[in-house]
Amino acid sequence: MTFNTDRRHVDNLLHVTEPRSRRARRQEAAGPRKGDIREAQILDAADRLLASKPFTDLTMDDIARQAGLSRSALYFYFDSKEAVLAGLHQRIFEAMASTVDPITGGLEPTEDAMRHAVAQVCANWRSHPHALRTFHETAMVSREFGELWRSRLDRHVAILTGIVEAERAAGRAAPGPPPPGALVSAWFWMLEILRAGGFTTGGFNFDAKLRRQSIDRTDLFHAHVGGMDTLARALLVAAAIIEGGELDAAKDSRYAAWDGKPGRAILGGTTDLSALHERAFDRGEPTRISGGQERLENLVARYIARVR
Repeated sequence: MTFNTDRRHVDNLLHVTEPRSRRARRQEAAGPRKGDIREAQILDAADRLLASKPFTDLTMDDIARQAGLSRSALYFYFDSKEAVLAGLHQRIFEAMASTVDPITGGLEPTEDAMRHAVAQVCANWRSHPHALRTFHETAMVSREFGELWRSRLDRHVAILTGIVEAERAAGRAAPGPPPPGALVSAWFWMLEILRAGGFTTGGFNFDAKLRRQSIDRTDLFHAHVGGMDTLARALLVAAAIIEGGELDAAKDSRYAAWDGKPGRAILGGTTDLSALHERAFDRGEPTRISGGQERLENLVARYIARVR
């Protein structure tokens, strides 16, 4: 399978924004273009199909039928099912990546940012469980997609690693080992494993190797001990976050509207953009409610600091 990483992917990873032209600003003010709506329609179709069919069995014909498009129309936007999967991955990643904006833009992250970030990640998992599992599986067999997937995950890891380092330097978090980067990486995996149902059919497989500075067999022993300690502590942190319930409560409150009649209609595909346009026009500008991102993001750092 082949996956192409275009300039939009690179800009997302580096968090680069470029000055927009007047034409681009006019297009944004006018709302989504027909092509953007059609592309979203295709990605939605692929997301739904992955709930009932493995990606390896999926065909472009399946996607076209689910999206209500002709085969030629589908190929106008995506030249392969791998390109569709890459587009779906980019869209979900952008939703997750936006949760770290207050952290990267602020000098001193707050607890609200941490809480919201973790709640958003969990909400994305619940909204796209089959797609996210497909991303993991594809990353294991496709080098191109694997590199793209890991580079995006590394962005989240780097930001939370900086927070853990700052908390340790301030004396609010337990000192290492394990190193901050290893702890955050393991926590990401543990949270995903627990959300998916825990260890039901397997466990972890990690290795250690001799290096130029570490040439004795006892070095391998210490490497395995350190790895086990890191995984064990990350599992405790992930379990404590789930048992604490704050993230789930924040998520339920934030997205409660999706359980209402309009939200269920959108998720169930029983409404369309025209009906939503009329509803928005009749009701006017909605009241903006803060997502409390800083509080949620700092919650993760607090759990990491206090769990022993």
